[in-house]
Amino acid sequence: MTRVLIVDDEAPMRTLLRSWVEREGGATVIEAGTAEEALALVESESPALALCDICLPGEDGLWLAAQIRIHHPQTAVVMTTGVLEFGAAVNSLQSGVVDYLVKPFPRERLSEALNRGWYAHKSRSALHDLQRELDRRRAQITEALGDLELNVGASLDAMLAILRARDPQS
Repeated sequence: MTRVLIVDDEAPMRTLLRSWVEREGGATVIEAGTAEEALALVESESPALALCDICLPGEDGLWLAAQIRIHHPQTAVVMTTGVLEFGAAVNSLQSGVVDYLVKPFPRERLSEALNRGWYAHKSRSALHDLQRELDRRRAQITEALGDLELNVGASLDAMLAILRARDPQS
């Protein structure tokens, strides 16, 4: 089942977002009130999507988004905020956040952001799987080339030995 992490220090906002996300269907919602708590949940639960408020006690949502991007790049992040900060919005989007919602936002706007998030998660997961397959095949090819090099080396040594046996002066 797909997991969505909601990170907001205001319990009523988490409750509202939970109900909206659950209405979208097909997702299990997990919640956190701080960035540190959220990061621990990302580690243990591997959510597909994280809805993160920027203003949080302790580390802020931008810090959390950066940590998620570095350590869990398959998790898509949607930022939410009660204050329109153009610089924060630009920095968020430049750092890989898939959408930026300014509170209060309508449920339809959240639905759009969730769809962007699902798409980003699926794309990142597919890319990750392809990268793992490429790494696996690269290792196989490297091993095969190593075996081939040993076989070629042994064959060359055998050929040189035959040539030396035919021409004792070499």
